[in-house]
Amino acid sequence: MALSLSPATGEPIGNEIAWLEGAEGYRSGVETAKETGRPVLLYFYTDWCPYCRQLDRDLLSTVEVQLEIGEMIAVRVNPETGTDEQALASQFGIPGYPALFVRSDGELRSIRRTVGGQGGVRLKTPEEFAATLAAAR
Repeated sequence: MALSLSPATGEPIGNEIAWLEGAEGYRSGVETAKETGRPVLLYFYTDWCPYCRQLDRDLLSTVEVQLEIGEMIAVRVNPETGTDEQALASQFGIPGYPALFVRSDGELRSIRRTVGGQGGVRLKTPEEFAATLAAAR
């Protein structure tokens, strides 16, 4: 099972997440967050990034993560699509992709998709990533 979120409200509507897109989507998402009190999930990505594709495929498309994102206003920005998007990435100091943030209660939290341990760095499980998002809300 997957969810869709309304681009206007971020509410669940169907079978996968409908992201607000680009710098304009970010501005709209921040305004909606002010009105609703919901946090904003901000995802910086590029089309060529293999780690972005892995994040999309292995985490963002899972039920556990989509349910958590359903509690947020989801925005994604590809800085290679325009000058406003480049400026937004610069404002956030994006060093590489993917980069994820949750903006909630006036605070900005960076979200890690990986976890390190004795065996090295690995991608979080969907449950771990969903818990990370929940804690950032």
